[in-house]
This record gives sequence, structure tokens and C-alpha cells, in this order.
Amino acid sequence: MPVSRDPLIHTRNEPPAAIRPPQRGDPGQVRPASLELRPEVLEGMDWPGWVRAAEPIPLFTPPMAERDDDGTPLADLNQGGLRQTAISRRDGRVHFHFDPWAALEHVTAERHLPPFRSWATRLPAAVFRLPGPLRLAGHRLLAGSTRDAGDDDLLDDSLERLRAVVKGLLGIDDPPPWPGGNPPVVLTHDVDTAEGLRAAPRVAREEERLGLRACFYVVGDRYPLDHALLDDLRAAGHEIGLHGARHDFRLAYLSPRRINRRLDRCRDLVERHGVVGFRSPALLMSDSLAAELARRFEYDSSVPDTDVQSLAGPRRGCASVFPFPRGDLLTLPPTLPLDDRLLLLGRSPSASYDAWAHKLAWIRRVGGMGVVTTHTEPHLVGGDALLAAYRHLLEHVVGDGMQTMLPRQLARWWRDGDVEEADGPRGED
Repeated sequence: MPVSRDPLIHTRNEPPAAIRPPQRGDPGQVRPASLELRPEVLEGMDWPGWVRAAEPIPLFTPPMAERDDDGTPLADLNQGGLRQTAISRRDGRVHFHFDPWAALEHVTAERHLPPFRSWATRLPAAVFRLPGPLRLAGHRLLAGSTRDAGDDDLLDDSLERLRAVVKGLLGIDDPPPWPGGNPPVVLTHDVDTAEGLRAAPRVAREEERLGLRACFYVVGDRYPLDHALLDDLRAAGHEIGLHGARHDFRLAYLSPRRINRRLDRCRDLVERHGVVGFRSPALLMSDSLAAELARRFEYDSSVPDTDVQSLAGPRRGCASVFPFPRGDLLTLPPTLPLDDRLLLLGRSPSASYDAWAHKLAWIRRVGGMGVVTTHTEPHLVGGDALLAAYRHLLEHVVGDGMQTMLPRQLARWWRDGDVEEADGPRGED
């Protein structure tokens, strides 16, 4: 189903078409650039407290065409040392000489990543049957070490600053349209293995104890599925999502025909448990996978806003803490650092909680959504140490009165302005 909201402007009413430049540029010619506001703009605008307006905003845009413009320059675009007026005001109107919508799409679709397929995605199936700690050690070897990454390295505010600039210069009052105006927190879990599935009820009980519910993304064709266990989770109010068929990192790189063959093998799981959401193994995504998912699911939650030590690159992400469309597919990006990433970075359980709380505080200042992503495997949140840190995060969410939503609720609200109630146990959908 097509997504109705504009990805830069949260309201359903888009700004006048006249502010848009006539051409969106060739995505194949995307190059890094930086948007730099003029001093008079910096001094004349009332910026939100979280916006670092004086710092250049890194973007990825097609080369700019030469333009004759006698307006007042508001911002410049620096592309490899070539500076050109990027935004100007003439006759009382703001004119963009690059396409901010296209710049956003280049980032959310991760077109800034090099076009390569990691050789880790070609590993034999036996590798994925190794114990969890060994898989983590192997991931560290494949992805490289970034143990010096601090909490701010897990936060990319470039896209949110671009939104603030566009809305500020256009005079658009655009508060995020969350229910009751309260930015939501979404709890999700990846269930990669049979051990993780067995530990899922333990994690769910921690959430239920505080009146919270989560989505459990289950692998459809890798380990025996305990449907009674999944039925119990759903009866308690939790959501079940699909986490691919095999969890072997290859799905995003297959042909459409082979993608559909894999997804078809998960049809019984999808139909029995009312699955409407997807998360790709290893959070790997491609245009071909997104197109096939749009035919089957209401939303995808595969592309993180910021990630390090990933199989897709040393640093990646869509840089958005809001939902956005990728074609006809609504994307709900994971926005808090994953538990396994924090472990790879050498964080202790208490330091993991600090990283989660730090990122969540910034997201709420921006008005975005906190999508928490953890794993139910025993060496991660399914085990004692990290489960205690996760419990601390849940208590923080409840203690601060944060609104929680299931991902399917958030997707339906974003798309339709409608959401079903899911506070506590419920029956079949």
C-alpha cells in the first residue's frame, strides 16, 4: 500500500510544488556534499535546541547544474570544493537549487554505501549453526573493530537537521503527528535461533510485568517453530514478525524470483500468526528486496538509523528517526543501538543501558520514535546480564511516562492515522 506522508514533512499536506526544483537528478551520479547555512540565516532563525545549525550538514546529491539567480543566498552546497548557492530567497519565496527530497531519499535508501556484496553473505550454512559467542567473534573479524566508538558515534543527526532547515526556511509548523503528541517507544526482538525462541517468553514476561508488549521477529525456515509458544505470545498482546527464511545474510542479494521462493516457504507462519511486518537478517536491504516486501507486508524494520561494525560497511544507516517510504514500502528504522552491536563494541551491560538511554533522550528531543532492537538469544538479552540492563531500560520508559506502541500499530497510525488498542492481553486479530 502506498505511503501517504511526505518523508521530509510529516503532515499529509505537502508544501507547494513550486518550491521543488524541476529535476531530481540521476541517483547513479550521487556524490558527497555539505550544506552550509549563511551567517545571517543562522542568526535570524529560531532553531530547536537540539539543532547544530552552524555545522555543515553532510548530504549525498547529484551534481548541481549552473543556475543564474539574483536572489539572496541563504545556504551553499559544497561538493568536493565546488561551492554553489543551494538555497536562496527571491520575491519573498524560498528557492531550492538542489532537491532536498532526493537528498533525503539517497540517504534513507543508503545509496551512499559502496555497491558491493560482503563476502560474509556467501558463508556456508554451517557457520550459522555455531554457538552465539563464536558467531559474534566471527562477525568482529569480518566487520572490523570499532571499539573506540562512543555514544555520539551511534547518533547521526544529519537528516533531522536537513528536515529542520527545510521546515524552518519554509515556515512550516510541522510537529510529528504521534497519538497524543507523545513520541512512541517500540520494543522489538530478533529471534535468530531455536535457543532464542525458547528464551522469548522469559523476555516477554519482563515486558508484561510493566504492562508493555513487543514484536518478536521469528526466522521462518531455519529452526523448528513452537507455534503454541507463538500463540501464547500473541494471546498476551505481543506481535509476531518475520525475520527472513534462513538468516544466512543472502536474502537481500537474491533475484526477485529467489526472494519470493524463500518468502513463500514462510507462508504458514505469516498466515497463522497474522504477520504484517518484516526485518531482514543482519539488517541487510536492497531495492529488489524492498520491492518484493511491499507486495507482502505493511512495513519493514530492517534499515537502522545509525550502525557501526556492520556487514554492509563500517558505518551505515538511513539517519532517520521517523518512518519513511522506500517506494511503496513503509520503513520503521531501528533507532537504538542493537544489543549485539554494543557487545561487539566492548560495552558492559550497564554501559549498554547508558547508550540506550543517551540515544533515546536525543530521539525524544527531536520528536522521533525510539525503536529498541534486541536479541532473545542466551548470550544477549535472553541471558541474565543483558536482560537486567534491558529491564532497567523498560523501567526507564515506564517511569518517564513514555508512550509504547507495537510496530504494526505505529505503521497503521503513520499511514492512516488509525491504530488499534493493544494494552494488555487480547484474542485473535
